[in-house]
Amino acid sequence: MIPLKDAVAFYTDELTRNPNNTSALNWLGMVRGALGDHDGAIADYTEAIRVGRSGPHAYNNRGNAWMAKKEYDKAIADFDTAIEIDPRHALSRCNRGMARRKKLDFPGALADLDEAIKLDANLLSALNERSWLRATCPDEAIRDGRQAVEDATKACERAGWKDANIIDTLAAAYAELGFFEQATRYQQEAIDKAPSGSPTRKTYASRLALYRKKKPYREP
Repeated sequence: MIPLKDAVAFYTDELTRNPNNTSALNWLGMVRGALGDHDGAIADYTEAIRVGRSGPHAYNNRGNAWMAKKEYDKAIADFDTAIEIDPRHALSRCNRGMARRKKLDFPGALADLDEAIKLDANLLSALNERSWLRATCPDEAIRDGRQAVEDATKACERAGWKDANIIDTLAAAYAELGFFEQATRYQQEAIDKAPSGSPTRKTYASRLALYRKKKPYREP
């Protein structure tokens, strides 16, 4: 695998030869985003949109970059456009659901996630996000522990039980059901699978303490 900084040079070189290469612009944007340069990523996606022929992808990717900057209205506007271009683009529906959750529009978030899973029943990000919403939402009307466990279990299976973030979601789902023994076990597994030194370990540990006290986790 090419190191991220080397990937910037690679795609920049590609664009020197062909400035209208929308694929290279999208990849360069994703690499910059992974490096934390969200403004640079937005510039790359904007150029891909200007050049054209990128379908919903550049709008979806730019929406993700806006979301990383916590500019959720701009993110939702880009996801809206991606969905207008391709109403069956499940990933854009999922991402719009995430942005709506961040804006505390829980019914809107759930509607988007339901539609994303209807379009692609195996979309990992949608399964994980819907499970998290159903397990941790502060709005009791949105929570559904059984659905949350079903979604998170399916996502864990598809990820080969290797993704700490999804296992963390499964633990929250069991806690919502009141099954704290399972919640504690899976939360410890999430901690064990998280990268050493990762700040997520501290976050996971705080949830483990909750489950040991037989308390579910709620999003602030």
